[in-house]
Amino acid sequence: MQKKLIVFQMKNSSFIFFLILIACICSCKKYDDGPVLSLRTKKSRIVGNWILKSQEQDGLSTQFLTVEKLDINKDGTFKFTYKTAISNQENGNWSFTSDKENIDFKFSCCTNRYKILRLKNKELWLENTVFFTNTNSIVTEYHYEQ
Repeated sequence: MQKKLIVFQMKNSSFIFFLILIACICSCKKYDDGPVLSLRTKKSRIVGNWILKSQEQDGLSTQFLTVEKLDINKDGTFKFTYKTAISNQENGNWSFTSDKENIDFKFSCCTNRYKILRLKNKELWLENTVFFTNTNSIVTEYHYEQ
């Protein structure tokens, strides 16, 4: 009788642990448009050679001067290649913010912060807000693929 009771308690404990694990996974989604669960770290997912697929400014598709290619390296460096008549590149260092919801690109002059909207193995969505005044800003969303 005692053996059956112990086995029953172990099965219940395993079931409760499984339910708690599922609840944590479903509620701990980091990015609004990101995956619910990934076995790869955020750093391993963001490192790579990204190509711009679309860009929206304040919700409208745009074709302005923008980063056509974004190479993010494991050693903390990056390279932007701009879409212009002349090949233009900038590079520097990158890092996640402490909560890993944003990525900072540090140039020699300044740092640009982008909010990470989606971070999958082959898909990266970034959002950048430029403020002109306290009430005037432009929000640009970039969709990259590897």
